[in-house]
Amino acid sequence: MGIRPQNLNFDLRLLNPGQFSAPYHFHRHAEELFMVVSGTMTLRTPERLEIVNRGDIIFFEMGVTGAHQFYNHGSEPCIIWMFEPSSAMMCANTLIPGNCCWLLRMRYSTKDPN
Repeated sequence: MGIRPQNLNFDLRLLNPGQFSAPYHFHRHAEELFMVVSGTMTLRTPERLEIVNRGDIIFFEMGVTGAHQFYNHGSEPCIIWMFEPSSAMMCANTLIPGNCCWLLRMRYSTKDPN
């Protein structure tokens, strides 16, 4: 029996080289959380462009301060794990300049620490 959340969507997305995740946008009534599972990408926010890598966790606020877009600038596919509210809340809006998102650098290793 599969998981059937009512208020949360989570999804693994593949972002191929040269591909954008979506148009540059924000969500008026929803927050989003992303984890870079593999690869490296360029993150666009209202404040800057930044390189994000495997293990990075990125939180986007609702509203214009959480505007975002990913671009795979590399030669290898990237995988992103997305956490977002149910689709009823996810209406995207075009960008109006604002502030930023929160980026948490969480590096991890697949090696056994013992």
